[in-house]
Amino acid sequence: QQVAIMDYIEEAKRIFKELLAKGSDFVCSAKLHELLDILGLPDQLDGAVELAQKWICGDVAPVAKRSADVQALQGFADWFFDLVNKLKNYGSELVCGARLQELLDLLGLPDQLDGAVKMAQDFICGSSLLEKRSEVLSPERQLQLVGGFMETVGRCTCV
Repeated sequence: QQVAIMDYIEEAKRIFKELLAKGSDFVCSAKLHELLDILGLPDQLDGAVELAQKWICGDVAPVAKRSADVQALQGFADWFFDLVNKLKNYGSELVCGARLQELLDLLGLPDQLDGAVKMAQDFICGSSLLEKRSEVLSPERQLQLVGGFMETVGRCTCV
């Protein structure tokens, strides 16, 4: 779990550096989907691109900036739990027996999302610290996990 979070943060930092090289005037005037296209990134990384754009443009008050950062991370968390549910629909036998690249191909996802897919696979197959039992997580427990995820990221000094 922590590796995937760190992969997401590292990806946001990489995107930040790439966007910074393009110049703040360009980055701050571009729309999110334009930046995704220019960087050749999938829509699933829009939160990381938006976060990097906000770091560069810096035109947001600190409280609003933190709120935007949390929103971007919440978007990733929502996407992640959708991914977990999609993988659960394939069944644990397929998911737990598949190699990471096979799952990426099955889902039609790019290699940049391998950390998230691995985290979802571990989550379903019980290798993760998040779920050592075979019980299904309740919606309340899922919210607790997302809250812990957000708290961990909130403490991160990303730049």
